[in-house]
Amino acid sequence: MIRAVRSIALFLVFLPIAAVSADGERSYNGLPYGGVNDTAGWCGTQIRFEQELRAIGYDPEASAFACPEYGPCDNPSTRDDWVPEPSTPLVYIRLAIHVLAHSDGSYPFTTPELVQAAVDSVNQHFLSSRIQLVHVFDQVNATEWRVLSESEIDPMKIATAFDPTRYLNVWLTNVLFGYSFATFPFASGAREPTGGIVMGQNHWSGNHSAFAHEIGHCFGLWHIFHGVDEVTRCGPCYEAVNASDRDLLGDLCSDTPPAPAWYECSNAIGVDSCTGLPWGDSQPENLMGYTPIDCRNLFTPQQGGRMRCWIADVLSGWIAVSQESCCQDRVGDANYADISVMVDAKFITGSCFGRIPCLSEADVNQSGGLDPDCDDITMGDISQLIDYLFITGPTLGLAECL
Repeated sequence: MIRAVRSIALFLVFLPIAAVSADGERSYNGLPYGGVNDTAGWCGTQIRFEQELRAIGYDPEASAFACPEYGPCDNPSTRDDWVPEPSTPLVYIRLAIHVLAHSDGSYPFTTPELVQAAVDSVNQHFLSSRIQLVHVFDQVNATEWRVLSESEIDPMKIATAFDPTRYLNVWLTNVLFGYSFATFPFASGAREPTGGIVMGQNHWSGNHSAFAHEIGHCFGLWHIFHGVDEVTRCGPCYEAVNASDRDLLGDLCSDTPPAPAWYECSNAIGVDSCTGLPWGDSQPENLMGYTPIDCRNLFTPQQGGRMRCWIADVLSGWIAVSQESCCQDRVGDANYADISVMVDAKFITGSCFGRIPCLSEADVNQSGGLDPDCDDITMGDISQLIDYLFITGPTLGLAECL
C-alpha cells in the first residue's frame, strides 16, 4: 500500500525533551543516549516510559513504587505457565510496517522485498518463543516526516497508524533524536495510535536484532540490564549477583543474569558494587541487551513466557489466525469479481507470497509449487484457490487469515 498523507494539527499532552550538554554529551530528560552512529543507548523505550509515568505523577524511583507489578504476567508463576515448549503452537502477530518516503513517492527508506527479509530475520529470533510475525507494507509519502523530530512523533503516528487494536504499528524513518523506541504493553498507549515502534533508519540493518529488541519491549520485556542500570542502585528492585529472588527483581526473569549495560560481544567485566562479586556470565547474546547487532540472537524461556503471557493478556487483538488453521474447511462461493479484488490486493510482484501463508496450501501455477515471481498466475490458477480462501456464506478474503 502506498499513501500520501499530510500532517494535522494536534494538542499533545507532553513532548519528550532532548538536549546537548556543554561538553557535547547527548541527553534525554537528563539521561545520556546514543546518536545514530553510537553503539550505546540507541533504545529510548525505558526513558520515554519513565517520562510518561512522571507526567501522571508516578515516580518510578520512589521506594514505594520501585519494583511494581504492572499486570498478572509480572507474577513468575503466571509467567511460567506461558513458557513455551518446542511443540507449543505458534502464535502469529500482525504488523503494519509504515515506510516513509518523500511526498512524491521518491526515496522510500526500504522496499517491500527488504521489509519481508527483515520480518523473516526477526521471525528466526522469535521462533524459540513460538511467536511469529506477519505484516502489511505501507509506504507513507510525507516528506515532513521522512526526517522526524521529537515534536512530530505523535502527529505522524496519529495520521498514519492502522487500527492499533489489530496491528502492532511500526514506522521506519530517519530520526533526529538518535534512538529507536517501542511501547510496553502495560503503557497507556499500547493499543492507541500513539503506541507501536519507531525504528531509526540507522538501526534497521544487519540481522535486524534491533527490530527484534523493540518488538520484545512491545511484548513486555525489559532490558536485561534493567535491574542494574535502570533502577535505584542497591535499592529494592536492584538485581544483585547473589540475589535469591531474581524472578521478582530487575527484568523479572531469573534466567537472564544481572549485569550492567554492556557493549561488547563478551561477558561484562568488573564487579557488582552492591555485593563486591564479579558479574560473571552476562548473556551478551540476549536480544534485550546493548551488545553489537550480530551478537544478539537469544530470548530465554522465561522471556518467551513473559511475551506470550502479555500477548494473551492485553494484546490478543493483534493475534492473527494461525497458518495451521486459516485455510482449513474452506469451501467457496466466490465469483470472478471477488477473485479479481483479491488478486489486485494480494498478488504483488516479487513479494506476493511472503505475507500470504495460506498460499502454501495450494499449487497456484500448476507446476507442483508456488510461483515465486507472481508473473504467470491465471484466472484458472486462481480459481483453484477458492476452496482455500473463501468461507461459505459471505465472501471472506485472505486478509482474515492474517
